[in-house]
Amino acid sequence: MRQNYLNVPYKDKDIAKSLGAKWDYSKKQWFIPAGVETSCFEKWLPCTTQGLIEENLRSEYFYLAQTEKECFKCHKHTIVNAIVLPEGFESIDEEGLDDDNQETPFCANDYPSVLALTTRRNFTRPEEDCITTL
Repeated sequence: MRQNYLNVPYKDKDIAKSLGAKWDYSKKQWFIPAGVETSCFEKWLPCTTQGLIEENLRSEYFYLAQTEKECFKCHKHTIVNAIVLPEGFESIDEEGLDDDNQETPFCANDYPSVLALTTRRNFTRPEEDCITTL
């Protein structure tokens, strides 16, 4: 079973714990145990689960891009990683979702899209982590 791991800054660990998060000692990361409502953990969910489930976008190809810039939060050197989807990528047509429908409805988009994640990880002082989605 796949765990819902969280990006919880050290300063928020007690809050996450009080909401029901558990600590995975082997991975050294907080996670949401089975049966616990995920909505209260939204701000700590990784980018792939913040409104973007793994299966909601598809494309024949994509581009990976990387650049550097100053983080607007911590003002430190930051690497920006991006996935660039070309014009014609497909996304789930939520209006076409139906409990009786066996196949997930996708619709083509007539524009390109950029998905980006900015990260600056401080492994020696996790309370100084800066993780931001753009």
